[in-house]
Amino acid sequence: MATSKPLLDGQGDKTIQESLDALFLSDTDCDVTFIVGDQRTRISAHKLILACRNPAFSLMFENCRRTGKRDEIVIMDITADIFYLFLRYLYTDEIQLNKDTATALLSVTKKFRIDCLTSKCNEYLLGRMCSKHESMESILVSDSECDVTFIVGDQRTRMYAHKQILTYRSPVFSVMFEGPLAEKDEVVIPDIPADILCLFLRYLYTDIIQLNLDNAAPLLDVARKYWIDILVEECELYLLDQASFTNARAILEQAIIFVIDSVREKCLEIIDQKFSRDRVMPSMESESYPNISTVFGRYSGLVGREKGKYWALRSWLIMEKHLNSEKVKPTGRDVTDKNKSLIECLGELFESGTMSDVVFIVGAHKERIHAHRLILISRSPVFYAMFEGESAGELKIILPDTSESAFYSFIRYLYTDKIRCRPCDADHLCDLARKYNVDSYFKDMTVYNVCRKLFGHQQSTNNDNPGRPVNIGTFVRFRVAK
Repeated sequence: MATSKPLLDGQGDKTIQESLDALFLSDTDCDVTFIVGDQRTRISAHKLILACRNPAFSLMFENCRRTGKRDEIVIMDITADIFYLFLRYLYTDEIQLNKDTATALLSVTKKFRIDCLTSKCNEYLLGRMCSKHESMESILVSDSECDVTFIVGDQRTRMYAHKQILTYRSPVFSVMFEGPLAEKDEVVIPDIPADILCLFLRYLYTDIIQLNLDNAAPLLDVARKYWIDILVEECELYLLDQASFTNARAILEQAIIFVIDSVREKCLEIIDQKFSRDRVMPSMESESYPNISTVFGRYSGLVGREKGKYWALRSWLIMEKHLNSEKVKPTGRDVTDKNKSLIECLGELFESGTMSDVVFIVGAHKERIHAHRLILISRSPVFYAMFEGESAGELKIILPDTSESAFYSFIRYLYTDKIRCRPCDADHLCDLARKYNVDSYFKDMTVYNVCRKLFGHQQSTNNDNPGRPVNIGTFVRFRVAK
């Protein structure tokens, strides 16, 4: 396919985002077409870029292949201008939002599960909402424009909030309020006290929380339920910091009820230390010793003597800890990071070699480095000329006189715009940048060489790991700091 001019202009001097943007605008080597909206507008794209941004596109393309359809996908429920903005974001990680586009893009990003763009749209819309009020707290207190009501606790206390803010802060609320099984405008929560939920909602709006020994453990439990990890950690650290011999029993009781293992162990350590120091088993009824047996009063019938209760409880806890350590504990959430940037996605694409169609056989040891023509031709006019007219299928290129580590770092730079290499490879990398006419790389490597010379004596004295990779950003920041 003939190359349009926008792709070649200044090609070697562009960042990865600029290169992919030019690739998208030029329609060069597109292999999928979306037919969008009522007007059936045709928008072309590249399967490789879309698939590396989201596995949902991979499944979509695989389904087309299995059903024998052409590389055309019809999308009727999204307008062409919004879908064009969405695709361009996938190539560049950049987007200009306004109220209308942010609202429309939210439905697109949730359909294709591009969480990083969902966050950008939510942040933009929340910023507009906040500008009309003195603070986020005033939005919650005023009940202005609330669209969800919580009916809480035994007293069925009614609390009002905004779905948009809650779904932005918590993936549990996002599932609760979106999709075919979404909750209606009233949500009944009978198992959380009203005062605790009120504090929790206020935190979601303000990131501010006032903790004490009465609310820290219940708040931790609510935060864990709704996957607010930062609040879970804050509550846990508060309990660990506040635990002492005088309040060990009370905190231990809550730690067991709400399954806070670290706090439970801390309390038991405090009790053990007190016992070891006094070298006496105090009476469980003594006011100077926490009546720890009340925590598990239902087990008191297992032992006949009062002072044996402590040892019964302690043994039970140790046994429980041993049994739990034998089990694989589920994390309770999908560990897949769906909020990756374009650079992270392209970096993983290079590292994994998925869908690669070029293999370089490099150096004396014939190390195989896999890559993708689409990325290479968008970054280097030399690679474009090299691959123009080549037939489909994996292309092998042999480079026997090239440093394996330097070439690997160079190709990785083409995917990520990040330089990470050994000092001894710096000159080789400059040669590669000149050979493949990648001007932006050569500029970065000039900075790299300056830094390497300034701090070369530090590297030469590093006898433990002389080949240790050097991060150019660290070099530059260190030099500026000096």
